[in-house]
Amino acid sequence: MKYYILVIVLLLCSCSDVDNSGVYEIMVPAETNQKELLLSAFVENIRIVPLDMDDECLISQIDKVKIFKDEIYILDKTNNAIYIYGMDGKHLRTLFKVGNGPGEYLQLMDFDIYDNQLFILDFGRCHILKYDCDLNYIDRIQYETYSTQIAVNNGLIYLYNLKSQKGEDYKCSILNDSGRKVADKLIRRDHENLFNYNECNAFAVNNGEVYISPVYDNRVYHGEDLYPVYWVRFVGKEFPDEQNVEEQDVNSPDFNYVVKNNYYVSNRYFIFDYLIQDQRVFCVVDKSNDKVEVGVVKNDLIQGYRFFPRWGDEKYLVEEINAEILYEYFPTLLESMKLHDLSPDDNPVILLYEMKE
Repeated sequence: MKYYILVIVLLLCSCSDVDNSGVYEIMVPAETNQKELLLSAFVENIRIVPLDMDDECLISQIDKVKIFKDEIYILDKTNNAIYIYGMDGKHLRTLFKVGNGPGEYLQLMDFDIYDNQLFILDFGRCHILKYDCDLNYIDRIQYETYSTQIAVNNGLIYLYNLKSQKGEDYKCSILNDSGRKVADKLIRRDHENLFNYNECNAFAVNNGEVYISPVYDNRVYHGEDLYPVYWVRFVGKEFPDEQNVEEQDVNSPDFNYVVKNNYYVSNRYFIFDYLIQDQRVFCVVDKSNDKVEVGVVKNDLIQGYRFFPRWGDEKYLVEEINAEILYEYFPTLLESMKLHDLSPDDNPVILLYEMKE
C-alpha cells in the first residue's frame, strides 16, 4: 500500500470502506442503466499496429500480447508459437521449437518476460523453459502443478494452477528462479465447476509489484505473501462470500450475480471490467486523486470504434482485432486508422491504448 489510500465512491459520491484486514472495498453499482465514460478521460494515445504477414508468421489466434523493450510478443496457442514484432508491426523472429529435446516444448500455455529472459509455460510436460530475448535456450524448470498462467518478478515465479486431485489444492504456487517451491497460496474449495474456465487474466505486474486475482474472484491479492488489497463489491448483485462460485455456472442465464472479469494495474489506474446484461462495463479507479468512474466506455479517440482491451501491460491496455472483422463491422475506420493496404485475410491488428500518467 505504498503509493495511495483509496477513497471509493458509490455512484460517484465520496465514501471509504476498509475492512479489518486492511482490504479496500470498492463498492460498484450493478445497475443495468450505466453512464457513458469517455476513453480520453484515462487514455492519452492510441497506437495502431498492423502485423506483417508472410509464410513465417501466419497467426491463427492471439492469446496474449506483451510489450518488452519496444517489441511486441504475441502468443498463438493454436500454432504453438510466440511471434515477435517491432512496434511498427514488422516481423522480427519466431519461437517455434516443438519436440522433446533440450529447448523444445510440447504445448505452449503462457509466457512472461523478466530480466531480459523469456519464460514459457509448457503445459504438456509441466516445464518452464527459459530463453534469452534472441530465443537462445538457457534452462528449464520442472514444476508439479498443471498451470495455465505465469508471472515472473524479482527472482520469483508465480503460477496460476488448475484444480488438482492430490491433497490440498492451491490456486497459486510460488517458485524461486531455480524451481524450488517457496509457497502455495490461495487454497481452493472442494468443488469446482469446469464450465467456469475462461481466459480472464489472473496476474498483473506493475512497477515491480505482482498482483493476482483468481478467475471470478472479486478480491485482488498482492506481493509474495498474497495479502488481499482490493475487494470489488457489486451492490445488489454481489456473489455471497460464504458460497463457492466454482459450484455455479456463471455463464448461465440463471446466474443472477455479477463477477469481475479482466483487471489491469498501471502507475495511476486500477481498472476492471464486468458484464451487465451483455454490456461490458468498466470501473476506472484513478489513484492520483482517489476518483472512481463506472460506466460503458465510449471510444472518443477513434470515432465509431469499440473499446475492448484483453490485456494490460504496464502503461498499455492492449486489444487485438481480426482484419476480417474490421472490414465487416468497421469499414469506415480503415481510412481513419490508416490501414489502406489491409486485406481481410491479413494478420490481426494490435491497438495499444497508452494510459495517462
